[in-house]
Amino acid sequence: MLEKGIEVEKNIGGNMSEPKIKLPYEVAPEVKEKLIEISAIQGLSATQLLIKLIESKYQSVINNH
Repeated sequence: MLEKGIEVEKNIGGNMSEPKIKLPYEVAPEVKEKLIEISAIQGLSATQLLIKLIESKYQSVINNH
């Protein structure tokens, strides 16, 4: 998914921006705080971290089937 997103961004001739703190998803406040904390340590936005987590889980499901 992440690779496809990068490919799409290159083809539209612009840059896609991501929120740095505010997540565009409804998550429990304690989960949101942890995502923000961990993403700051890794130098990512919380959205980027969430995308990486989803991609990782997707790959594990695909590889196990």
